[in-house]
Amino acid sequence: PQYPTDSDDFRRPHSDWANDGTTTLFLDGATLYRMDGSKPSIANLLIVNGKIAGIGKDVVAPNDAAMINADGWHIMPGIIDAHSHLALDAINEGKVAISAECRVGDMIRPQDVSIWRAAAGGTTVVQSLHGSANPIGGQAATWELNYWLPSINDLLIEDAAQNIKFALGENVKQSNWASAWGKRFPNSRVGVDAVYRRAFMAAQDYRLQRKLAEQGRWPDFVKDVRLEVLADILDNKIHIQCHSYRADELLMFLKICADFGIKRPTFQHVLEGYKVANEIAAAGAMASTFSDWWAYKYEVKDAIPWNVEILHKAGVTVSINSDSDEMIRRLNTEAAKAMLYGGLSYEDAMATCTINSAKQLRLADRLGSIEVGKDATISVFDKHPLSNYARCELTLAQGKVLYQRPTNMDARWQEYAQQSESFAKENTDLIVIDSELKQVDEKLLAQFTKLGAKKTYFIQNANIHAISEGPFKGSLLIKDGIITNIYRGRRTPPQRPNLEIVDAQGKDLYPGFINTLDRTGLIEIESLRATDDTIEIGDDQADLRVEVAIHADSAHHNITRMTGVSYVLTQPGRGRIRGQGALIQLAGITTADMVIKRHGLFINFPRTPRFDQADGPTTADAVEELNEWIELTKEYASFEMHAQRDAKLEALMPYFIDGEQIFLVANSAATIMDARAWVAKHDLNVVYVSAKNAYQVAGYLGADNASIITGPVHSLPSGSAQAAFDYPYRAPSVLTAAGCRVALYTNDVEVTRNLPFQA
Repeated sequence: PQYPTDSDDFRRPHSDWANDGTTTLFLDGATLYRMDGSKPSIANLLIVNGKIAGIGKDVVAPNDAAMINADGWHIMPGIIDAHSHLALDAINEGKVAISAECRVGDMIRPQDVSIWRAAAGGTTVVQSLHGSANPIGGQAATWELNYWLPSINDLLIEDAAQNIKFALGENVKQSNWASAWGKRFPNSRVGVDAVYRRAFMAAQDYRLQRKLAEQGRWPDFVKDVRLEVLADILDNKIHIQCHSYRADELLMFLKICADFGIKRPTFQHVLEGYKVANEIAAAGAMASTFSDWWAYKYEVKDAIPWNVEILHKAGVTVSINSDSDEMIRRLNTEAAKAMLYGGLSYEDAMATCTINSAKQLRLADRLGSIEVGKDATISVFDKHPLSNYARCELTLAQGKVLYQRPTNMDARWQEYAQQSESFAKENTDLIVIDSELKQVDEKLLAQFTKLGAKKTYFIQNANIHAISEGPFKGSLLIKDGIITNIYRGRRTPPQRPNLEIVDAQGKDLYPGFINTLDRTGLIEIESLRATDDTIEIGDDQADLRVEVAIHADSAHHNITRMTGVSYVLTQPGRGRIRGQGALIQLAGITTADMVIKRHGLFINFPRTPRFDQADGPTTADAVEELNEWIELTKEYASFEMHAQRDAKLEALMPYFIDGEQIFLVANSAATIMDARAWVAKHDLNVVYVSAKNAYQVAGYLGADNASIITGPVHSLPSGSAQAAFDYPYRAPSVLTAAGCRVALYTNDVEVTRNLPFQA
């Protein structure tokens, strides 16, 4: 069956009123979240010439208005991303310390499909920033996500305040680029401070010389485009957006600003802002941060998801940003995490992607709230905008339609899923899988339950999600790590010695979540090589066993467990035959406590090249090398004794001879189809891993009753601009409908905790 794709005809708004913003629009009966201090209410919204002209139940539609039935819709101010690199190519000038004369606004790609994809998530306006390789980077651009306009000038917000990118920390030091380190000043935080002070001293001198020249008193004055920008920063005509992490650097930069009279900088990322929140507030500085990112480099190790809450309570104007072409599509739910972790009200959480962002961009007089006279820049959802289940219906900027949900959005996927299911049934010759429970392996059971040995718990008043059936109110009795009884309704705790009673107080109780693939226990900080045990050389290393290197004291275990993730299948690193994984539980004092079992051989199946890619070994050659490993293993297994044992071949025997699980990494549809043929030829027990484009051949995989670990759900569509923008969300359901057994994974150890949100 033909899988869904996107074209501009599919993306194009379908209503007659979706034009250049000159049409008068009347949205009837929506729930409005105005962000002006008022409570949410059902009201009408009148838009005239791109401005909000009327709000309220009593507002009447003019005769020339296009009537839009907004019943059931939820309208919030247009989402604003205060930190983006959307629709840009290169964003750094890494060989220089100062590149203030560069302008990001000169290089936006108006026809980049990522613009439409971002608008499809409700984002209306972005601030595109220069990169963070320079202490003083280039000038930013603030623009509307209108994929339908042809030129950069059409996108830029007229008379928007000019901002500029500054940066502190590891990126400026070029700490994580071995090829660059030591080749450009500065290479230290000490040097970064010196760059700023030297630059601003030069700008002060230049500003004085320019003034004297205007008075005819400095005849040798020469205009300098870089110093012009720096002088405007000193005059607070250009505003600083400073990439930052560590608390000491935040204070250092505030001191520089105070010394040179620079007002109200905005710190970007600012993940240790919570440590100096009062100082940031006292200086009048602002903060644009992530909701819950951490551990991707050393200076982020102390990041916490309560950063927004602490900064907000200190009085800092704080926003949530994406810094990501993927996350920009769901900033509403990123903002909602401030409610989950910090207990913020929905108004304060929603402010982090609306009015607070507008304040940081100096556009609060036009954007960030729904008020008469402001731009008709709004985001429309089918449920509460901060709900994980909300879907964007409509996105407007100054009354112009950036995105309108296509009418066949659901139908096209439902049709494809049905076609894939039918195809799978017509083409399968498999025996029905016996789904009954097998005899429990007592030794394996002991590994699963040992941390609960000699302990008895009674969990009462829970909303139990058994997965095998619908949720119900009830209680659980757990003894020695095993659920021994499940009770429906209210139940008096049994009389047992040393019974620990836990009152769930109506909370939801699930089986422990399992992340079926990442590197937990092998990597601590992404950018710090010393903490990374996933990198090994050599193509074929079957005898590598990750179980021996699981770090029981890793900070990730407690953090990941915080959201209900109990188990992880940890994978080995690089190569073709990468080694053997391990199923671990995220608790225990020692590695032996954590490791449940060695599990699975990981193989990167050779990628089938596109017709225009002829470099490197051909797929046929690479697959033949795998075939040789299988033949060597069978030959090795045929001998009862060996004069010289081979560790690699002995490691391969359980998988190539005895049928234990192989985790086969394959992504493109062509690669997956070649992998299917290889698996069938050798009768292997395979789980397809990553499988980004498995949905494109769902019928074939369903016919195989294939097992698939796919994800992450929070991914951009891979491949061409025609890839369906929502396929990362849709693929699991399509594969399931076709008859596959599907599990999700997150891949990056620092986001494993978000597995339940992705599901």
